[in-house]
Amino acid sequence: MNRSRDTIAYAMCAVMVAGSLFVTTTEPVYASQSTQGQLDEARDAYEDTKDRIEETSDQISDLTSEQESLQGSLEELNGKLGTAADILERLEAQINTKKYEIDVTWGRIEELATQIDILEDKADEQYELAKSQIKYIYESGDTMYMALLRGSATYSDYINRNSYMEMFAEYSQNNINNLVETGKALKETQSEYEKELIELEQEKEELDEYEDAVAKQHSEIQTMVDETARKVLSYGNEIDDAEARLKEYEAELARQEDDIEVLEARLAEESKITRQAAASEWRDISGVAYADGDRKLLANLIWCEAGNEEYVGQVAVGAVVMNRVTSSVFPDTMVGVIYQKGQFTPASSGRLALALSLDSATESCYKAADAAMSGVNNIGSCLYFRTPTSRVTPKYVIGGHYFY
Repeated sequence: MNRSRDTIAYAMCAVMVAGSLFVTTTEPVYASQSTQGQLDEARDAYEDTKDRIEETSDQISDLTSEQESLQGSLEELNGKLGTAADILERLEAQINTKKYEIDVTWGRIEELATQIDILEDKADEQYELAKSQIKYIYESGDTMYMALLRGSATYSDYINRNSYMEMFAEYSQNNINNLVETGKALKETQSEYEKELIELEQEKEELDEYEDAVAKQHSEIQTMVDETARKVLSYGNEIDDAEARLKEYEAELARQEDDIEVLEARLAEESKITRQAAASEWRDISGVAYADGDRKLLANLIWCEAGNEEYVGQVAVGAVVMNRVTSSVFPDTMVGVIYQKGQFTPASSGRLALALSLDSATESCYKAADAAMSGVNNIGSCLYFRTPTSRVTPKYVIGGHYFY
């Protein structure tokens, strides 16, 4: 009855394989991992994740330190930028003041120039008037004096008229002299304003140069501020990314801890099974009855697990399967052993199904399957195999596998 159920199960597996859609390939996929191997890999991955967590934490610490340093530099630069801005504001006010003083001085100079022109015109008019009077006197000569005498009622009146003419002439001369002196004074004042104007323009030029230098420094500081701010932002983004990775690593570490617990429990169960198998009865292989398809099933499993091994290694893998078939602690059929949950990775991953659909097993794999099914055994009572690791002490080392 058990044999019939196994035959039916195998037939159902074959039907499932035939009905499945796979990407065809002629290249074999080799070597599944035993529970011990999976546990070793899980522990290695766990340690790698811990290393990544530590490395990422250090990276976050370094980035944070660098960001804080840059933030300090940024604050210092902003302080310098503010100082430069204040200086520029004061300079602008001083320059505007100088511009105002220059405009006022220019206005005074122009006003004085206008006054000087007016005085010079007046002096010229007065001078021309005096010249006309003198010319008239010289040209009139005695006639003028006779007119004065005739026009004078008395001698005293004549003297008064003559004195008046002399006083008039003296007034004209004094007036001319005053105009000339006033003009000189205005020109001196104008000269002083012109000197003041030169000094003001020099001061403004110095302020302009200073303003240009401070503006250049302000621009350079602003560039440094912008660059430092971008770096601070960039470090912030890197820190955010690193913290996100850290969370992922921590979540991954938690999952790996769960996986390790599962694998440790499975390994403990396998060790228990190994001890039970050693203490239990083993059937003689001659008593094993094979179902149709067992040979193809074993040959393709060997191809998946040891297709790249030499013939002796392929026989060893087949012998492990047959040891389980003959042990009372494992299923007693080929199908039951190979498809037992969590035992042969190709059976659960779909690789074996693909190999069966293509019948990928080589002639060497079929020969090894025939040898193992006929009782050839080069690994004793070993029930497991895996790739080499320092955590396993093998009973046999054949090709690229430890057998234990």
